[in-house]
Amino acid sequence: MTKHLRVLLAVCLPALLASGCASLEGGRGAGAPCETHYCRVTVSVDASCRITVNPEDLPIAAGNKNAVIQWDVVGGSFPQGAIAFKDDPGDEFHGWSHSPKVITVVDRHETVGRTYRYGVTVIGANGKACPTYDPTIMN
Repeated sequence: MTKHLRVLLAVCLPALLASGCASLEGGRGAGAPCETHYCRVTVSVDASCRITVNPEDLPIAAGNKNAVIQWDVVGGSFPQGAIAFKDDPGDEFHGWSHSPKVITVVDRHETVGRTYRYGVTVIGANGKACPTYDPTIMN
């Protein structure tokens, strides 16, 4: 083994192993805390009606009051009620806007340190509703 190859392995191998191990852990895919006024989430649906959400867990920075969360769908469309919060007491999220490709809501962010589970429903390219997927927003 050449000296250059040993150096390359010594530098790259730990990073490759770490990323591979992280993917094996089945992490929920949290993004960096959103500190901007618009926090975007991409919802994708494949031909088998599998939904993926990026980021799957959306952290909102502690000082980010009244952030607009925007979901964009790729490969399908949003029906009415496509985003349904399971843990919202009814006043944290307001100002809903809905179209078949984009949904927005304002996060008051009144309670810091709380996680809100929500369901995402998408109509696939075949016109049928896909199984609901359950990501989170972390205030």
